Amino acid sequence: MPIDTDTCRVVGVEILREGEFRDMNGKEVIIDLTLMSQVVDNYDPAYHEAQLAIGHEDEGPSKGRVERLYIEDRVLKGDLAGVQPLMALGMVDGGPYPRRSAELYGNLDGRGPYLKNLSLLGVSPPAIKGLSKVAPTQVIMPQPRANVTETPAFAMSEGDGGDIYTFTYKGMKEVSMPDNNDEILHLKEAQLAKDAEIAKLQEQLKNTVGENVALAEAKKRYEGEIKLAETKAATATYLSELKTAKRCTPGMEPSLSELLTVAAFAEPVKIGDKTYNLGEMVKAVMGAMPEVLPTEGQHKPDEADKTKPHPGEVALSEAEIATAKAIYPEGSAEYTKHIELMKQFKLKEGQNDRN
Repeated sequence: MPIDTDTCRVVGVEILREGEFRDMNGKEVIIDLTLMSQVVDNYDPAYHEAQLAIGHEDEGPSKGRVERLYIEDRVLKGDLAGVQPLMALGMVDGGPYPRRSAELYGNLDGRGPYLKNLSLLGVSPPAIKGLSKVAPTQVIMPQPRANVTETPAFAMSEGDGGDIYTFTYKGMKEVSMPDNNDEILHLKEAQLAKDAEIAKLQEQLKNTVGENVALAEAKKRYEGEIKLAETKAATATYLSELKTAKRCTPGMEPSLSELLTVAAFAEPVKIGDKTYNLGEMVKAVMGAMPEVLPTEGQHKPDEADKTKPHPGEVALSEAEIATAKAIYPEGSAEYTKHIELMKQFKLKEGQNDRN
């Protein structure tokens, strides 16, 4: 028995739910109960009836229409009409179009938020995820001509051979339809071709991203090596100038070289309205230092000079110095303190004698 050519209704289809999402252009969209209520109140099929489409297509034949909108359990739902039986089957969980995506007008001719179309999706993910799947019981098959007043119930079962789907509903005899129907085969072939093309593009994108990451890392290493070589050359020139100016000893050079190299890679530090650069601060300090090396012909102090008095100081005798060395290790803090105390004592003693 051939299936009736009338169209189906699919009822209670979830279209929108509350949450924060991103549309296919990457724009953030907030769906709340207020917005969904406005969409329901504004919907007028006589003015603009939202159509059922495949994959957000703007042209081509309609696959059905949105007959009614309503809110149930804080979810915007719709009843669809004019849906061909095979298309209704495709919307059921496990069919080729199990997902849905709503298209909204922000403000249709001054009416406010309005449902433009409802698109059926295959592999493409919808912006609003988590909508319930369409169950077979939500599909109302066309009624037989002799029983048009009775609302039919719908059930689907798979045949033993795996290729026969059986539809049963009130008022009609059981009918069977092989899944090798030309339209179903065409949809499956188109979906497989699309899946293969998407997989190919994803693999190409993955390879391209990997190559770009490797190139970026190589470029970063190369630029770092160039900057390090330039920094070391500039630092060597600067330290040579410091040594010429007698402001850097050979012992200071390694530490200064490392400090200036690190400073060249350090980010400036902003404190308040002022920005500080570590390298410039180090150079400013070194440039303000007095000479630390004797100039040519200048007297270099030797060990003997350490015990000789400076102008205004009191000289200690060799016996006093020997006594200090016998008590404390020469050069220790205790030795130095003892020498200073002896000098102060002799200086005070000399002042008393003059008085």
